[in-house]
This record gives sequence, C-alpha cells and structure tokens, in this order.
Amino acid sequence: MNVSSFLYQGTQILDDRLVALGQAGALLRPVIVGAGSREAVETAVLASDAGIAEAILVGKPEEYHDIAAQLSIAPERFAFVPALDEASMITQACGMVNRGEADCLVKGQIHTDVYMRGVFNKQDGVRDSAGGRIVHVFVLFPPTGGKPILLSDGAVNPIPDMRTKQQSVVSCIALAHALGISEPKVSVLSATESVIPSVPSSEQAAELVAWAETQDFQAKFAGPLALDGAIAPEAAAIKGLMHNGVAGESDILIVPDLVSGNVLFKSFVWLGGALAAGVVLGAKVPIILTSRADPPKARLASMILAKLMTQKQSKNQ
Repeated sequence: MNVSSFLYQGTQILDDRLVALGQAGALLRPVIVGAGSREAVETAVLASDAGIAEAILVGKPEEYHDIAAQLSIAPERFAFVPALDEASMITQACGMVNRGEADCLVKGQIHTDVYMRGVFNKQDGVRDSAGGRIVHVFVLFPPTGGKPILLSDGAVNPIPDMRTKQQSVVSCIALAHALGISEPKVSVLSATESVIPSVPSSEQAAELVAWAETQDFQAKFAGPLALDGAIAPEAAAIKGLMHNGVAGESDILIVPDLVSGNVLFKSFVWLGGALAAGVVLGAKVPIILTSRADPPKARLASMILAKLMTQKQSKNQ
C-alpha cells in the first residue's frame, strides 16, 4: 500500500489539563441516543471511569445487552431507557432533557439525519426558546500538548449566513473562556488578507469583524485572514500583519462554510495529528455528534467540552 507520507503517524494525546477540567464539579448527565454499538457504550464507560459523567443510555434492549456482554460490563451499571426505533430514541432523549433529567445529548448508534431532526423538532426537540442559531465547534488539540485551536463551523451549517456566523463567534468565545482562554484571538478566514469583491468570503469576513468589534466580547478580532497569516507567526510577519495582535497567534478560526471547515479540521487531524473534540452549541443543552471513526480520546474530550458548557450555562442562569 502506497500511503501518503503527509499522513501523521504519531499518537494523538488527550491533554491532562482538559481531563482535570472535566473532572471538576458534579458528574455530567449525558443521554446517549442509540446504545446499539460498542462505541456508544464505550463512551459511557470512558466517561464514568474518568470521573466526568454518568450516562443514561437509550436504545433497543437486546442490542444494549449484547454490547454490554461483549464489553464484560453489567447492563445495570448504567441507567437504560428502552426504545423500539431511532425516532423514539431521540424523542425520549429530548424529553429527558426538557424535563431536566439529562444535561446534554450524545449521538450513539443512530442515523445523523434522524438525530438532528429530533433535535430541531419544534414540539419535542431541544431548540432554544429564543430561536437562536445552532452551530458546531471543533476544539483541536495538538500532539505536542500546546494550546488548542477552536474551529467553527465544520459540521452543521453548509452555507452560513451572517447571523449564523455571528453565533459561531459567540459560541466559540464562550467555549474558549470555559477552556480558560481569557481573551481569545479570533481570525475570520478567507483566501486573502484584502477585501476583494470577487472573493465574497473576504467581504463577509470584514463585515463579521466590524460587527464583533462593536460587541462587548472579551476577545480580539482580525479578518479577512488566510490560514497562514492566522496561525503562522513567520507568515504573518512577512505579510506585515503582526500589528493587529491576532495574526499568527489565533485561538479561534471562523471558516467561510462547512466544506472549508470540514476539510480544515480533517487536515489538522490526519496531517497534523490533532485530537478533534466537537460540540454543537446554541440549543438548550450541548449536543455531541460523535462518529464511529472518532477515537475514544476524542469522544471523551467531546464529553468534557459539553460538561464545561453545561457548567457555564448553569452559572449564567
């Protein structure tokens, strides 16, 4: 097999500082929707063993018991809610959230379209009553253990409008603060550092930065910036961008659309060895979109992000 030499061959790490943050405070009460896969039940075991969360599992009883036997755990170890099909799984899970019995939703063995349709359901879902936009945020942890980079939105909104991008900025800053980044540096990405009409994302970036600078955020902003100018100090210096205090040192990257965000986060993971944790924000509770391809460390890190945001929301109420 002729494998690309660009692929990262090392080991992804779960930052001990992130784990310590996740272990603080009361246990999170996530509801895992779809307990019919090893990955779903393993997520519950990982979070419990780490002292981060005690999950509730929803799914078909026979599937859950089979997985529990495969993992050599007692089925009674976790609270379990039986459901006949995927639609009833997400409906029951949302009901637990709406009744205050669970703190967040975690995608298990359930089709993403069914899962998100249940989340968005006007009658039974978990949309915020204020009608805010829902956005996804990745937190990318480098294999060297250095500072993470937050990235939005590479998973939920295909072509975000300005209001959605504004919500991305709000959500990313809130999560950065929860991670202990007191004044995050936010770059709005395009393919250029100049506003060029033929590159619409550059105009949108400038508009987004202008809006952000009128808000009472504890953050700094720059844009449009190309990726090198946003994260590479040498490139930022050569381009004469260092004066803005953000270029070359960004904590947060706001991408133009889902495709560019998806490509960028997978590049960080597969080429740079980053551990990618992700959470959907803007609903009543954090929502985790785990994938069967996610390594266990990434699933645990995503659970910690949900816990941090749950704690932050509780303090603000």
